Amino acid sequence: MRLNQFGGAGDSLLREDGERMGILAAIVRWWRKLFPVKTIEQAIGIKPVITQEGINKIILLSQIYNDEAPWVTPDVPSLGIPKSITGEVSRNVAAEFESEIKGNDYLNEQYQRAVNKLKEATESVAALIQIIWRPFVYREKILVSISTAETYYPLRYAADETLEAVVFIERQQDGMTYFTLLTVCDWSDGVYTIENTAYKSNSKNTLGTIISLESVEAWAQLEESAAFYTSQPWFVPYADPDGESIFGDKSTMNNIRKADEQDARITTENVIGEMVGFFPAGTFRDTGHKDPLNPGKSTTRIEIPKGKERHFIQAIGDLDAPYVHSPALRNAEQILRRDDIIRFIENNIGFRRGQLSKHEQVEKTATEVEAGAKPFDSLILGYKEAAKKSLETLAGVMNEIAIAHGLPSGYDEIITHIGDSILVTEEQKKAAFNDTIATILKLKGFGEIPEGFAWAYALEYSDTLHTITEEMQKEAAKMLPQGIDNEFD
Repeated sequence: MRLNQFGGAGDSLLREDGERMGILAAIVRWWRKLFPVKTIEQAIGIKPVITQEGINKIILLSQIYNDEAPWVTPDVPSLGIPKSITGEVSRNVAAEFESEIKGNDYLNEQYQRAVNKLKEATESVAALIQIIWRPFVYREKILVSISTAETYYPLRYAADETLEAVVFIERQQDGMTYFTLLTVCDWSDGVYTIENTAYKSNSKNTLGTIISLESVEAWAQLEESAAFYTSQPWFVPYADPDGESIFGDKSTMNNIRKADEQDARITTENVIGEMVGFFPAGTFRDTGHKDPLNPGKSTTRIEIPKGKERHFIQAIGDLDAPYVHSPALRNAEQILRRDDIIRFIENNIGFRRGQLSKHEQVEKTATEVEAGAKPFDSLILGYKEAAKKSLETLAGVMNEIAIAHGLPSGYDEIITHIGDSILVTEEQKKAAFNDTIATILKLKGFGEIPEGFAWAYALEYSDTLHTITEEMQKEAAKMLPQGIDNEFD
């Protein structure tokens, strides 16, 4: 029986293709508060390197991200700005991002499952600062789950800030009984150890008593402990390049609150400003049976358009003519204020104008457009570089796991293209390529341009030119001088 290295859901919580049901990646509504740090410390005998203040911050970020911020009420609903922000970031980070393992089709197939989760992972990173890739073996496959900041505690960092030890928290619920799995993963001096401990409690806020792993079907196949000789931890963090939630600073959070409140004012004013008509008695037809002798048995009612009762009111008393209450609305001013607040948010986080707010139709020069795009380009590039580093590290970890479990291992290289359409347009790429070819042709008279130099050039700059096709490269090579004898041939 193979060990699921990190613990986690068993057969009952896995799809037939081996993919997890997303327990670790999802933010479960009833699991909003992590156990106090002292509770975890007492259980595992190790003090987590995170304060209760840090935990409270994660909880607050999670609430804001999930439209459950402290200021959100039925009267002040969320505009969903945090999800719009993280969605925009994750979409641009995943765009054109390609990474593959060369020289091992099996390993690359497993690796692509993680690459395909990049958008999901980046959205969590942008909101909650960091996730952890967790590879594990299941039915001859190496699957990768995503642990969000609400499902683990860091235990130890090395001097270079590499995370070396962590405790993962997983929960199951059966009625009013709560089962908790603590998985401590520790890498030290080339040895990677895993310890699984299960608990049972009648309260979701406590661990309760230790039980056997077999007590929970999903954990029955786990081993209590295991150790491997490895060159690195078998879990890989993917963190925000700035070490902060993209909407986590006070200024941005305050503006998100103000935008929600301002939008609520617009809604309230529109409701209050709806037309209401007051009409003299007898305006509306009575329907039903009227019994003059026994008024209490009458079934008459005033016939008012269905669903419009609040807009058509029959006046009590003297009213000679209908009176319509229809105050002027201040929508334009109110909406302008809300959009101004959203533009403040765009400026704070480095977004381009119009990515969240209403886009203004203003003529801009090419220089102004480029200047406005630079902060966002830099933001996305930071996430792409962080994703590249974490995924390529994950590929190495998956290879070690394959070796340990007798699965196809070893590879030639990892090739990653982070995509550059955000930073460089297709027109700019083609212009740069053509300019280089023109320069090569100008060097024709020096006799030091070998046939196929353009091909070599395109390969050398494949990170930014990999979208140039083989046909384009061959055509460029034909343009070069032929038959030149020199030391570079």
